[in-house]
Amino acid sequence: MENFNAIPVFVAVAQQGGFSAAARELNISKSAVSKRITQLEQQLESG
Repeated sequence: MENFNAIPVFVAVAQQGGFSAAARELNISKSAVSKRITQLEQQLESG
């Protein structure tokens, strides 16, 4: 369940309204946000 780490990133994206704002809020790069969300999507798709 390594993708539990992606849940706070997902929440930040939803609350902030986008990847860039979430990245600023979390003090990480926009690409790191994108990578975490992509990993979460892939995990959810594979069931």
